[in-house]
Amino acid sequence: MTRAYYSASISNFLRASTEGIMGALSLRNDYALIQTQRDAWAAQIKILRTALTGREGSVYFEYSIPRMGAELTLYC
Repeated sequence: MTRAYYSASISNFLRASTEGIMGALSLRNDYALIQTQRDAWAAQIKILRTALTGREGSVYFEYSIPRMGAELTLYC
């Protein structure tokens, strides 16, 4: 089970198209997808591409953290 709406290594994230990332986020989103959410994801992708260039690691968007009795979702 994938807990993130989108996850990738930084190198794959930097090579992926914005449309592909947005598509993955949209397909896994269980809530109403409003324009402000799409705009926020697009802005975060742009910012992260600049900030993560030359770095190693992974990127996770909308990661759910399992908790006792409920799940907590981190919105990035």
